[in-house]
Amino acid sequence: MAGRIASLERSLAEATAYKNLSCNSIEPRTIVDEKDSSKDLLLNKGLTGQYLNEILVTRVVGEDESIATALARSQHEQIDLPTSPFDAMGIMSSPCYIQHPSAFHPGKTTAIELWNIYLNNVEIILGMKLTHVPTDEVRVYSTIQDPVAAKHEDLAFCYSIYFAAAVSLEEPTSLFLDKTTELQRFKMGIEQAFAQGDFFNRPTLTGLRALAIYLSAVRVHNRGKSVWILDGLLIRIAQSIGLHKDGAKLRLPPFESELRRRLWWHIISRDSRSGEDFGLEDPNDLLSTSDVKLPLNINDVDIFPGMEELPVERTEWTCMTFSLVNFDLAKAMEKLKSGNASAPILSKEWRDKVVQEVYTKVRARLENCNPVTPHQRLTVHCTDYLLRKLDFVTNQQWLLSQKRGANDFVLKEETLVAALDILEARTAGDDPFLAQFAWAKKVHPQYHVTLYVLWYLCTKPQGLHIERAWRLIDGIFEQEMAFDIIGCTGAKPAVLKSLRTKAETLRKKAWCNTGPAIQTDLEYIGNPLEFIEGFNFDDEVFEDGMATILVTGANRGIGYAIVQAIATRLPSSTIVLGCRRKDAALEAIESLADSGIKSKLGYVELDIESDASIEAAVASLEQEYGKLDVLINNAGKVERRSSNNLADIRAVSNSCYNNLITSNTVVTHAFDGLLRKSAEPRVIMISSARGSITRTNKKELPPVANIDYCVSKVGLNMLMLHLQAVENHSGDEPQITFWAVSPGHCKTAFNGYKGRKDPLEGAEAVVRLLESVKGDIEPGTFWELQAVKEPNEPITPKFYINLMGMSGLHRFNCFNANVLQYFRLP
Repeated sequence: MAGRIASLERSLAEATAYKNLSCNSIEPRTIVDEKDSSKDLLLNKGLTGQYLNEILVTRVVGEDESIATALARSQHEQIDLPTSPFDAMGIMSSPCYIQHPSAFHPGKTTAIELWNIYLNNVEIILGMKLTHVPTDEVRVYSTIQDPVAAKHEDLAFCYSIYFAAAVSLEEPTSLFLDKTTELQRFKMGIEQAFAQGDFFNRPTLTGLRALAIYLSAVRVHNRGKSVWILDGLLIRIAQSIGLHKDGAKLRLPPFESELRRRLWWHIISRDSRSGEDFGLEDPNDLLSTSDVKLPLNINDVDIFPGMEELPVERTEWTCMTFSLVNFDLAKAMEKLKSGNASAPILSKEWRDKVVQEVYTKVRARLENCNPVTPHQRLTVHCTDYLLRKLDFVTNQQWLLSQKRGANDFVLKEETLVAALDILEARTAGDDPFLAQFAWAKKVHPQYHVTLYVLWYLCTKPQGLHIERAWRLIDGIFEQEMAFDIIGCTGAKPAVLKSLRTKAETLRKKAWCNTGPAIQTDLEYIGNPLEFIEGFNFDDEVFEDGMATILVTGANRGIGYAIVQAIATRLPSSTIVLGCRRKDAALEAIESLADSGIKSKLGYVELDIESDASIEAAVASLEQEYGKLDVLINNAGKVERRSSNNLADIRAVSNSCYNNLITSNTVVTHAFDGLLRKSAEPRVIMISSARGSITRTNKKELPPVANIDYCVSKVGLNMLMLHLQAVENHSGDEPQITFWAVSPGHCKTAFNGYKGRKDPLEGAEAVVRLLESVKGDIEPGTFWELQAVKEPNEPITPKFYINLMGMSGLHRFNCFNANVLQYFRLP
């Protein structure tokens, strides 16, 4: 806190040095630092100022005077905004002794339900584990039983629990008549419990936990600078009770030491968020200099008061795993901070080394994680997304620090795709297992990645992926950043709002071919279309831009994800879900609509093992649509034999081959006539890496429990190759393009949700093939999605698509400006 006050005093002294500024002038100024003047920016308006030193935001603001002006103006205009009803500074309120803090306590039934909601919806999602349930539930239930007799610190703790739980509930909720009123009630309860308990003069560990929980949850409604300032106060209070020293060195009992470690690491990792929220690099080095040990990867039941020594860490997922992942990522970010004096020269090799180290460490923490249960599923989902974000952001920061003024080096199409992939992973909210955690997106909006995408849109308002980018940007602004944009509660929201306005203007102008050349504040675009080299606007993905696509087995798993991905990326398409049962198809369509899908969705009853069902489906599609542009053969099932009886072995094997090979042959043949009515017919077989003879022979794949499945995928790959060979020599027009795709080991019911990839990630290869222009992708090839590291590019989000065959590695540039890698089959 003292450091921030000193910094503020220096900034004010520098600001007052500019005596030539009138009260009505708005002028960005750069305060020069002897070590690094490239990223220090002070925007002045009269005697008020906004200091920025996070390189992503300073590059955008520093190069665009209109953005700098808008940011300075927003600082001035905030003075006239009404005070937020969730102003966090109320925590400094004076005591009101005419009313006891217990007066704000809810009824017993409501309080108990809120405690349970907290445990289910909030406990780990804020990136921390601050409660010890076995002891804290006694504290909570004792307070619920008799609030009047409860200690002030226990009341504050319960009110913070109630507040966080209520924040996580969607409106309307049956628990309250008015959620906002109840939140205000709990907020006042916290404030008066602190005030009447004289917390700031007599702080306690319980009170400090209460304040930490409250400041985390209040960010849903208030992400202004006051919350960050109170984070500094939180650090000062923690230091006043020795939390910055490891409990073992202070000779504290093991149980108390462990709880103190949890709280300290939560506090300092939260403070490091300032770079993303306010354009400020973490102003302290607590993450890198703290000598407090990390908490152990253990469950609450493993520790208890009075224990003489702490247990050995667990290797499986625990209630602390997600917290430890967040601590690992925060420490890595601190290492890569350009102003970190303890780090060596920030080279590309150093950045890659740090990212790889944290990637390995975090993956090891998740090795025994089972994503079937919601909390473990959340850990896996968020960790994957956060690793990609860390890699992306630190890579862009490094590039900007090396290439001053060379925006083309940073604003690359493949980097935009990586950013969009991160935002899509963030915004994908259709997983029912994670629905209870959806509220937390508003706690930490993705300012960094959103800033990059908007900067790109301001620079290149047209091109591939632009519509996809706008869909994501609009969704983010309407949901997790809605409050920011109304009130412009900080530097980042003001910058993002200005960038969005500018990008929208350029977007409209860029498509007006009759207008003059457009001059942007970020770079000059002589011809709005020149930056798309060689792009032919006559080459639509499909001739009329409105493809009819049939996906078999589309009501769940990979098939469902393929439908969702196509509907998101090719929204003008009509997607027909082929399902064995009508009720399953309708349920899937309803779920897709609820997730925000706007594409036209239809269904057809289709059992790929029934010739009558197949013929009926063909007739139904012909009557309804008249043609079929894409057939995606995804449906499949695998049986397990119940004995070693020869008849049983034969029956199960025949069933597998009939379903995965023969049935796909029949379905493809049946729809041949409808496919020929398309200008560019395509057939995609959903296969598997298990169908690769080469990789199996090289022992790159572990043994499997079901050999029949692997053999059938070899047969499916061969079917695809021979169908393409026949097509190539038939002379028929239009020719059908055949591809096979391996989605990878995805989390689906097929494998008991034990896969490593999200089904949407598995669907990506299918969508990219559909997005390709005719002739770009060789027919009769096999594709899968892989993450590969390229020099000077992020480690994790680069997508490669491999054709698994027997010989020769080749490379070529193709759709989406990604580097694609493939092997030719003999």
